[in-house]
Amino acid sequence: MPFKHITRALREGGHLHAFRSGGGLRVIRVEKGRHGELLGYGEHVHVQAALKLANKTLGLFGRLPKKSVFLTGDPSAEDALDRWLLAGLEFDAQNEGDEIVVQLLNRYYEDTVPDEVLQAALKNGTAEWENRGVTYLYYNVSYAKGSEYPWGYSAKTIKGGGVLKSVYTVAKTGHGKDFDEALKNALEAPQLEVEQKKAA
Repeated sequence: MPFKHITRALREGGHLHAFRSGGGLRVIRVEKGRHGELLGYGEHVHVQAALKLANKTLGLFGRLPKKSVFLTGDPSAEDALDRWLLAGLEFDAQNEGDEIVVQLLNRYYEDTVPDEVLQAALKNGTAEWENRGVTYLYYNVSYAKGSEYPWGYSAKTIKGGGVLKSVYTVAKTGHGKDFDEALKNALEAPQLEVEQKKAA
């Protein structure tokens, strides 16, 4: 179990959050409590090395690195998890009951309009597409002569909620006896919509 200190921290109520910094570094933060007390930290040009650094700081019981030696992250990915963060996505981990749960999150997932809808709009001038309770009307738009793109598509909502309903949160979720197993299961899991909790 290479990340045993991360597993221990999660079992003791910690929360892991991973993301890509503005400079492309892969960042791992393990925090605890309402005010986000920093327990462990790692940043590196690739995610596996960042996880190892976070695990190491947790093993040293809070002796966090004073300063990063890296300025930017690698613009290429070394594995599927690295590719996830490189795309600007993130992942979280925490303890739930007897399990560790890892969620690979995409908070701004947007459905792709099927090609057949766009082909129908091209052929007929307009085409409707129903998605997640909203109906959209796609239609052709002509641009000025000599333009690099002489025509394109535009859309409007004709039934249901607003356009923002087409953007929503999805996650690949994995459960396991430790962080390593939960992360492996999350990477292999299907991408499913995350139901948003409604305010009371």
